[in-house]
Amino acid sequence: MASFKPVLTGLWRAVVNLTRAPSPLPFADQRGHHRAGSVASVCFARIGGRPQRLVIRGARPGTPLLLFVHGGPGASLSNAWFRRFNAALEEDFTVVTWDQRGAGRTRGQPAVSVAHAVQDLHEVIVWLRTRFPGQGVLLVAHSWGSVLGLHYAAAHPEQLLGYVGVGQVTDMPRSEARSYAWVMQEAQRRRHRAALRALTRIGAPPYGVRAVMTQRTWLSLLGGDLHAPLRATVLLREALRTPEFNAWDLWLHLQGSLRSSRALWPEFAAVNLNSLRVFAVPLWFAQGRHDQVIGGSELQAYVKQLKAPQVRLMWFEGSGHDPFFEEPVQFNQWLRTEVLAHLLHAEQPQQTQIEGP
Repeated sequence: MASFKPVLTGLWRAVVNLTRAPSPLPFADQRGHHRAGSVASVCFARIGGRPQRLVIRGARPGTPLLLFVHGGPGASLSNAWFRRFNAALEEDFTVVTWDQRGAGRTRGQPAVSVAHAVQDLHEVIVWLRTRFPGQGVLLVAHSWGSVLGLHYAAAHPEQLLGYVGVGQVTDMPRSEARSYAWVMQEAQRRRHRAALRALTRIGAPPYGVRAVMTQRTWLSLLGGDLHAPLRATVLLREALRTPEFNAWDLWLHLQGSLRSSRALWPEFAAVNLNSLRVFAVPLWFAQGRHDQVIGGSELQAYVKQLKAPQVRLMWFEGSGHDPFFEEPVQFNQWLRTEVLAHLLHAEQPQQTQIEGP
């Protein structure tokens, strides 16, 4: 019986976590008292005709809003990781994570197009600016979310303080071709027969949802997604330690990712943002040096073509596709010392800067 104790304990913890209602952890001072002016809430705003979930957290009143737009499409678990690994930002920003249509705890069908998702994003931002007047919005978007974010920054600069693209998409057909070539080369280098069989079977892109999932699986296993030494079990554990999420969110993430990919992958796979070159808001880009999902070469070429009040590309040397949780200390510090510092100071002349080679 003793040998079953760890298993039973693990099952019990899973049941407790699954049945625990997600609830926001309030901010408290050193004495355990509620911090005056802080906000910690989980709410559903009516966006695009349906309730969509927002988690809102800020330790101090009046700080700029930071809206994080998760990737995927449908990868709502990124919200839990942003909440867990980037909680330090809640001292300087009012941080908002959003479960997009059909993802996470936002029920219903996913968006039917990029334009549909961008319209939802617009309604979220208008809702936030109405609830928190005068605070302004910094839009931080990751991967798939960066397609929505860049479109939005170009179309609605009056709604934003600035834009941060993380693992920024620019030219998906080119990125997909490069990503497939890398994972095939890595499988050959390692003489990984199972990977080579699977990758040869799906062939080079363009391909459908099932094939891209196969490619992404082997890309992750061979080190082209995460570069930091983070195992999937660690990421799942950290997500489950987040008060606003529980084990049910793992299933919702998988379900939402599959449904959203089926609906949006054909358009997503053909995205090319090179026509978006002129912006009226400052732009920052955070790129993992070892990202083989999107890659940095397309982004580096794209950044050099942009015209905006400020354009900066920051390389994260220890990251793959997800620098916000692969190097959270460095990412948080960069957002504070680079991005927030710029937002808090007077306008500066136009400049483009690329950190690192």
